[in-house]
Amino acid sequence: MSRTTFNYVFIAFVFLLLGIVIGAVGYDRFVQANADLVEQSVTRALTTGTAMEDALERSLASVLGAQQAATGDRPAAPDPNERYDVL
Repeated sequence: MSRTTFNYVFIAFVFLLLGIVIGAVGYDRFVQANADLVEQSVTRALTTGTAMEDALERSLASVLGAQQAATGDRPAAPDPNERYDVL
């Protein structure tokens, strides 16, 4: 192996290590910065869980009410033996 090849391989290895170190430090700072945000979001979700459940129940009730109004007395699942006339 020539001296030039050794220099290229050595420089590539040094920059690879430098990139790994910079990436690890950046990732660690990113995780620390978002840890507080995640903790606040989880705390807010757990404390307002009943309000969210009430909102979901109201939303589900309105969707089911709209489906029942649209389908009338027909069953929700169509009968596979039902025939349709296409005009």
